[in-house]
Amino acid sequence: MKHLLVAAALLVSSLVNAAEPSINDRVLKSFNKHFTSAEDVSWTLVNKTAVANFEENDIKTTASFNDKGKLVVVMRYYKAEHLPSLIKDALNIELGNKTIHGVTEVSNSNGIIYKISLKDSKNYYDVLADADGNLEVKNIYERADK
Repeated sequence: MKHLLVAAALLVSSLVNAAEPSINDRVLKSFNKHFTSAEDVSWTLVNKTAVANFEENDIKTTASFNDKGKLVVVMRYYKAEHLPSLIKDALNIELGNKTIHGVTEVSNSNGIIYKISLKDSKNYYDVLADADGNLEVKNIYERADK
């Protein structure tokens, strides 16, 4: 899980450079192969990593490619309805009936991890889940809006 979080942190930090770069053909070919229905695509380039931000099927997505066109990491941001049932069931069993506030899905060569923000009447919860439904509560914050 730590490798996925490190990759996610590097990807997010790379988004600071907002100039529209020149993306090589290998990256563009790979992008078009993997994301056939991408809309509103914008690119950034950090060192030799090309980062695409776009929407696909109404899900905000960030994809990172090396200079050879290999897809390195994908981050998707969505609401509860797109979270796999296995993960939703694990959340309900282990943490009770809390509301899913948002999901960040990170996938790379190490697998998929879900960073899930939950809330109830008193707290917000940051939870990590793997593809098998194993959960780890990372942080609990008292809600200031209540």
